[in-house]
Amino acid sequence: MTYITQLAGRKAKSISQIMTMVLIGFGLVVLQSSTVHAQWTTGTNINNTNTGNVGIGTTTPTYKLDVLASSQWVARFRKTDATNGGIIIDSATGYNPNLALSVNGAFKWYLNNNSTNGDTLQFWESTGANARFTLTQSGNVGIGTTSPATLQHLYSTANASRGIIIDAKGTGSAQEALLTFLTLGDGHQL
Repeated sequence: MTYITQLAGRKAKSISQIMTMVLIGFGLVVLQSSTVHAQWTTGTNINNTNTGNVGIGTTTPTYKLDVLASSQWVARFRKTDATNGGIIIDSATGYNPNLALSVNGAFKWYLNNNSTNGDTLQFWESTGANARFTLTQSGNVGIGTTSPATLQHLYSTANASRGIIIDAKGTGSAQEALLTFLTLGDGHQL
């Protein structure tokens, strides 16, 4: 009331200013004295159930952002200015940022930046126990190994999957399969 008295004492221009101040003050008192919850829903378009999860296309989101759709493409992120853009997947130091691919809730592939293996980019199989493809920061590629020692390093412990198969299907000269080794300058073929 002291504030309102001061306003009236300063010859406020109208009673509506005083009433506005009273209503704003009352609103602030109500907001400070009770817990405020934001909840917004529009059918199943967007849903926030105050659990910290937001759903688009679902009323029961199980992730921080859970998007369900029956269309082929579920999301699009588009930059409209003339600069490079992208999506950042960030994790705490010592942990791997991951991207998981699943079918009907069953994980099939993982793509991760393996922070414990020199920040290599790796594809892991469905259990997440075995890296199948590794790309190092220096550009070496490994298949069957997590530590490729050369530009292309193939490794297998199974007899049936050792080696490289070069297969060509076609007719005439298109049927030829070649393995070419080039050296700097003279281009010898094997």
